[in-house]
Amino acid sequence: MTLLVIAGLGLAVAAFFLFRIPERVVVEKMVRFGEAQPDTERVITDREKVRTFAYAVRFARKQPGKADMAVPP
Repeated sequence: MTLLVIAGLGLAVAAFFLFRIPERVVVEKMVRFGEAQPDTERVITDREKVRTFAYAVRFARKQPGKADMAVPP
């Protein structure tokens, strides 16, 4: 019985972290990895847009190919 309660609690905690929606999303235009372009920060607070963005990032599938791409012109 105790094992069943622990498993249920673990499942509830996992579901909380998997399906929680943040209050806002902050995006910035990147110059290069780890360096953002100044004055490009945008804050998204609309609940539906935040949910869409969070789910897109959370459930994205890895795509084959190079991660290190050339800087666009």
